[in-house]
Order: sequence, then structure tokens, then C-alpha cells
Amino acid sequence: MTLGCYTFHPVTASGTSVGEYVRVELTDIGAETVKAGVGSGALWLEGDVRETNNGGLTIALRTVSRREFGESSWNGETVALGMTDIRSMSARVLSRSRTYASASIAAAIGIGLIYWLAHSSGQASGSTGPPSVTPP
Repeated sequence: MTLGCYTFHPVTASGTSVGEYVRVELTDIGAETVKAGVGSGALWLEGDVRETNNGGLTIALRTVSRREFGESSWNGETVALGMTDIRSMSARVLSRSRTYASASIAAAIGIGLIYWLAHSSGQASGSTGPPSVTPP
């Protein structure tokens, strides 16, 4: 599992490379093509490109979205798609700015939580120096 914030950018089947993570929106013909392998009502597929050629591509599935059942996870089962099966296709790209912003926010929350826990448990008083002694 890779952590980070990703966006999808439009690509063509010929513009993809083996190993690239893609989301493929299916045509009605494409939904029929994959019906035997993934079930009926498929809207889009996500996964890693395993093979590309002039006639289409083969994807190792990670996610399938179906009209009535929502999204389901897959374990790399492959499906071959022809050009008439693909309505549109996007490649997943790491968004450095979103990832940096998310990591910064998570770090700030973590530091704040540690600070709060230390003060609420008496582990840190917020004062500097030794404790004051009241004369008798």
C-alpha cells in the first residue's frame, strides 16, 4: 500500500506504459465484455497495466465499480480490454503538494495530541525550572 494523495489525469491507451495505475471508464460494450469476469453493471475499473497493444490493453484489477453494488476490491485478476470497451482512461499521479499538506497537518495534530496528553497527565507542567518551595 502506498501512502500519498493522488489525482487522475486523462491518458490514452497508447499513452500508457506497463505498470502504470489507471482508471478505465467502460462503454456499454466494455461492460458487456467484462461481465463474465467481474459481474454485471461495471462502470469503471482500476488497476495496473500489464500489457498494451494497438488493440487495447490488459489490466490487473484492484478496484471495480458497479452500478448497483458500488466499489469492490480485487487481487490482481486480469481483464483484457479493446479500444471499443474504453470510454475514457486516466492515469494516477502523485500530487506532491496535497501529500505535503496532508503530512504537515497530520504531524501538527500528532504534536498537539502529545502535548495535550503530557499536560493532562501531569507529565509536563508548562513551567520552567525547579518547583517553587513555600517557606514555613
